[in-house]
Amino acid sequence: SCHTALKTIKREFGGARWFVEGDIKGCFDNIDHVTLIGFINLKIKDMKMSQLIYKFLKAGYLENWQYHKTYSGTPQGGILSPLLANIYLHELDKFVLQLKMKFDRESPERITPEYRELHNEIKRISHRLKKLEGEEKAKVLLEYQEKRKRLTTLPCTS
Repeated sequence: SCHTALKTIKREFGGARWFVEGDIKGCFDNIDHVTLIGFINLKIKDMKMSQLIYKFLKAGYLENWQYHKTYSGTPQGGILSPLLANIYLHELDKFVLQLKMKFDRESPERITPEYRELHNEIKRISHRLKKLEGEEKAKVLLEYQEKRKRLTTLPCTS
């Protein structure tokens, strides 16, 4: 879910400065059968199973009692379609991770002491906020908001 993804990003990508989000239009409709079977054959060595999946992909569909061949994509509403799409998209994930490794590098820029100190203060205040109630919480919340505003004006790196 989106919430799980956001929690994972918060936990694992603390140093990330940007993210790429993609939406694949017509994903199920544009899966290449030969490529997909190639990906499946990397893991499944049973040719009968691969042939059965290939036949499932090529089965076609009936519309108004007229048969139409299937040239690409997975059958809409098919029981295997989500699984096959995940297999296909897993390869995309692996490609993107390889691409990411080319761009990952240690940043020569160092965080300024002023920024770090203010950031740490904000963290301490946010932990205190969880324990407070009433007017005291409102006071500390105002202090928190002021420091957050000030943080946005400070340069992060030198």
